[in-house]
Amino acid sequence: MIKCRISDFQLAKNYISSICKDHGVEFNDLEIDFSGNGKSIIRNGVIHLANTVNLPHTIHEIITAYFLDSNGFKLMYGKDIHLNKDSFSIRLASILRKYCYISSEVDRNYVVQSKLYRNMFLWSFCKDILSDIYDVKLKNTLVIKGFSERIDVAKYFNKEDAIGETSGKIDCEFIFENLDCNSDEHFSIVLREIFLLIETVKSYNLNPGDVFRNIFNSSAKDLFFGLLKLKYKNDVKNIIYFVMSLCQILDISLDEKDIDKSIKIAADLSSSGAYPSMQMWNLPIIEALLMPVRGFDVDFAEDLENQDNIFWQEVEKVKKERYNKYDGIPFQVLLEIKSDGLQTDCSKTLQSLLSSERTWK
Repeated sequence: MIKCRISDFQLAKNYISSICKDHGVEFNDLEIDFSGNGKSIIRNGVIHLANTVNLPHTIHEIITAYFLDSNGFKLMYGKDIHLNKDSFSIRLASILRKYCYISSEVDRNYVVQSKLYRNMFLWSFCKDILSDIYDVKLKNTLVIKGFSERIDVAKYFNKEDAIGETSGKIDCEFIFENLDCNSDEHFSIVLREIFLLIETVKSYNLNPGDVFRNIFNSSAKDLFFGLLKLKYKNDVKNIIYFVMSLCQILDISLDEKDIDKSIKIAADLSSSGAYPSMQMWNLPIIEALLMPVRGFDVDFAEDLENQDNIFWQEVEKVKKERYNKYDGIPFQVLLEIKSDGLQTDCSKTLQSLLSSERTWK
């Protein structure tokens, strides 16, 4: 298991840094030990966490241990911090619940693998902005979605760390997306997208803070806001929340007036046709262009293989019933077999049928 510190949990780091600043002390990036029992405490410069069950619980325990373990705080700063323990803990829990509320009935063993290209926003950002500015080779990184109390909202693992983290089960780089960051509030999904964006930049061995300072101080800013506008469908509230949260996490200064101005420019560009249409008729062309870059689509191949197996099983069945095993089957019969598996509802339009039958995603 890779060792971690408070800074590996960005929400905890930001919350602690803010309170430290208010009390005139520097943030101390303590190491975290997950093998603690009972109460979370600070000992010898390490936060020993109690058994946590999910990400919000971990963040809560890190923050409360930092400030409410009076002995630990005094050893770090030489003075006590006067906080009402009950009200502090309740307020913190209510904040975390807004972004990370997890039902106790969730299956924490649930894991699903995906690829970066399936997130159109992230893929477009890498293709149209990142690779253009920094001249990096586009790569279709593995994305693993699951639940973990020991990993932040999202985290990039290089090949070496991936082997260590998964005990050799995965031997390639990947980005972990923590589904613990989920609640009834839509902002939790936006927050997860922000962390995925940051970790995607890290996967190219680039510093996210430097990258976005560069973007926000160049003409690429308008393109970035255009992508956000396409993603959130003109929802200005979500766009502002995305950018302000991104800037807060990366410690970037950006005036809200600049955001409003950029949104307006992006809107003008979009209405003038500067951004490609996302209509379904464009998708096969986009898929064909992406294929040489992103590589093999395992999910589609498996689905196609299943359909192919079903077809040939039916062919063998018909062959045994109607023909000598040494004879071939007429082409017309093959077409009839294939047609039998493609029954459709004649009351539906062509587009509604294509929406479920087409092979692109």
